[in-house]
Amino acid sequence: MLQAYHSRINDTHLTALSVALAGWRAARGETETATLVDLEGHGCEDLFAAVDLSRTVGWFTTMFPVRLDAGRLDLEQVKAGGPAAGAALRRIKEHLRAVPHGGIGWGLLRYLNEQTAEALRLLPRAKISFNYLGRFDEGPDSGWRLAAESSGLAIAPNRGRDHLIEVVALVKDGTLQIQWRWWPAAHDRASIVNLAECFAAVLRGLIRHCTTRGISGYTPSDFALAQLDETRLNALQQRYPDLEDIWPLAPMQHVMLSHARRSPNSVAYHEQLCLTLEGNLDRAALEAAWRELTIRHAAMRVAIADDVEEAPLQVVRRDAKLPWRADDWSGLDMQVAEHRLQNLLAEDRAQGFDLASGMLLRVYLRRHSRVRHSMILSFHHLLLDGWSIPIMLRELLAFYQSARQRRPVALPPARPYRDYLAWLAAADRTASEAFWRNRLASLGAPHRLDLPAGESESSPDAAGEHRASLSEQLTAQLQALAQAQRLTMNTLIQGAWALALGRHTADGDVILTTAGRPGELPGVEWMVGLCINTLPRRVRLDPTARVTDWLADMQAQQAEEQSHDGCSLIDIRRWSGAPADEALFESVIVFENYPVGPTLADQAVLSATELRVGAIASFEEGVHFPLCLVAAPGARIMLRLIFGRRRFDAAAISQLADDLVSLLTAVATDPGQRLAGLWSGAAGAEPPHRTAPIDMIDPPNPVSPP
Repeated sequence: MLQAYHSRINDTHLTALSVALAGWRAARGETETATLVDLEGHGCEDLFAAVDLSRTVGWFTTMFPVRLDAGRLDLEQVKAGGPAAGAALRRIKEHLRAVPHGGIGWGLLRYLNEQTAEALRLLPRAKISFNYLGRFDEGPDSGWRLAAESSGLAIAPNRGRDHLIEVVALVKDGTLQIQWRWWPAAHDRASIVNLAECFAAVLRGLIRHCTTRGISGYTPSDFALAQLDETRLNALQQRYPDLEDIWPLAPMQHVMLSHARRSPNSVAYHEQLCLTLEGNLDRAALEAAWRELTIRHAAMRVAIADDVEEAPLQVVRRDAKLPWRADDWSGLDMQVAEHRLQNLLAEDRAQGFDLASGMLLRVYLRRHSRVRHSMILSFHHLLLDGWSIPIMLRELLAFYQSARQRRPVALPPARPYRDYLAWLAAADRTASEAFWRNRLASLGAPHRLDLPAGESESSPDAAGEHRASLSEQLTAQLQALAQAQRLTMNTLIQGAWALALGRHTADGDVILTTAGRPGELPGVEWMVGLCINTLPRRVRLDPTARVTDWLADMQAQQAEEQSHDGCSLIDIRRWSGAPADEALFESVIVFENYPVGPTLADQAVLSATELRVGAIASFEEGVHFPLCLVAAPGARIMLRLIFGRRRFDAAAISQLADDLVSLLTAVATDPGQRLAGLWSGAAGAEPPHRTAPIDMIDPPNPVSPP
């Protein structure tokens, strides 16, 4: 019966007690329906993830007051198991869930905290106590059983009483037993018998109601992160009958949803990833592995409930079957297959995504030959970040191997995406607002880059791309510099990027934006979902500062900013004073330090079975931010400048890439120089190895995902 409203044993006991007490009082002419009860517990609450008290011996008993009020109900309907029984159970369940940490803090506040003890002492005291002792049934293999003989009185007759009525429940020999103790000076036996009989009748009504076919549902406390009221929860349950969980949106999801609202036909944030699979493929096993992967990660099964008058939410759908389409192209020659691929990608982009459906990820599997297949993952960026992709691929191959060998998969428990959202919810929002207001104070107008405009006939989100790669020698020099100065490679790239952009801003400030996962959340590196956030970085270009000192200051500022990285860009822009209809910045930098190697084509990591992931290519046709620098570490650092073709001229982006590499060369050559000397030091730098600007990533070249 507890599954009906996802309730616990104490929910039903205390609902029965609350309703019975209200009926008992009504029979005496009283109208009050609320009851103050001291609830006794065992104290073994799940307060800390690393603390397990299940095998610990000691005194953990807690007692704390709760106010129970099932409301004015038809008592006879409750006893009969009608709708009133469900209403009472849902309401009492919500009362109990509102108690922080199972009430374990009450004793600390009441007796040990000087600031609160006196105020709590003056509050009304409960006259009734309730204690559920649990199950006393012995299993056949336990090696012990309760003695049949009486052990005498459990409580001394002359002990002082704290309550007029004490209710103790336990399960013994498969039967729920309720003990009623009372103070004879306040109540007579007949009155207590009447109350006990009413309690039993109400409890039977609750059981009857909860075991009725079709009775199910959640209450708002089941989704504490979402902060729902019952009206909206009921609407969501009707819209999504397979509802499993409800979450708020992460900061970056708010940004992407805001863009989708403004530009519903935009292809920005529509990601396409093509993997080449080499080896004998068992298609049934791969499809089964994909289903297991989607079951493992709830973040892959979310729908966006975006109601106009309500805060947007993401709903996890239990039965969401993500689209899987398989085709046999083995009879096609290479040119025809490539033409079909481009058509497939175009059709997929045109199809877009219905954010409210919970189908934000789809798979196309193509067979080229017996030993060569390709798989296209098409997904909305709101669902996943680039960091998630290697994790998914590694686990997909593990599930595939498990399905092929018909044995359990050897994977550690998944780190739920919900933990990231809970971590965000626990952040000190007031402190973060004060931090960002101070950091961006007197910023002035939003910073726009003074670069030539691009193609006016291009669509607003049409993307171009320019690539450059550092030489192995320069990459090694930068790595040695970073190690010697205790800097990250990310800081070096950001510093050079800020200097490159500084030539195209009106003052000594550069606003660039970094995107990454929070390092403070344990296990976030193995989480699947959109865990990145973009944060504005205000970089001051002081010509007199030495390069290494300036970079160290940048890194220290970034560490400080990471303590406040749970905020949405929408909020940060408002706190900065920037106009609501203007972007705070135009440039984003992404450093792809993924946990499985420098690129997704790292076969040594991904080749876990006889099926190997060969080349991987991503396809991007739209952008939201006008300019994005993507840096991928490795023996040669790869740089990709993805830009809006309407906003920026391709030749100007090419020159910007040259400037970036020249600055990195100057920094590596003389890191002790001042910023003012960097450009003169970079003038004679060897030009980078680069390709011409292109409209879309060339599919044959393996690249890392966005």
